[in-house]
Amino acid sequence: YNSQIGFIETLKSIFNTEVGYSSHDDNILVIGSAINMGINYLERHITFDKKAKGLDHSSSSTPEEFGFIKEYIKFNQVIQNLCTRCNFLALVHIYNVFFDIIWDHH
Repeated sequence: YNSQIGFIETLKSIFNTEVGYSSHDDNILVIGSAINMGINYLERHITFDKKAKGLDHSSSSTPEEFGFIKEYIKFNQVIQNLCTRCNFLALVHIYNVFFDIIWDHH
């Protein structure tokens, strides 16, 4: 992987501002790492056929993958709120629900 997402923290600390991530990664799990690092914006192309001719189709997301990304963002926000309140049992429950969502998408 050559996503350079570690640079997100550097940008946030140098400029003290919101940071986005423009994803052209083949694997959407890289987006999850960027979300975990606290990005405020995400740019991602959409396609209906990853095998279509053209430069961006293979590194774009399908509508289903966008649904997965949306669920991950919501999950991440819930987890961050639960962690700040140290509600461990609820955290475990939410994790199990999210695992079921991920499993259903693969």
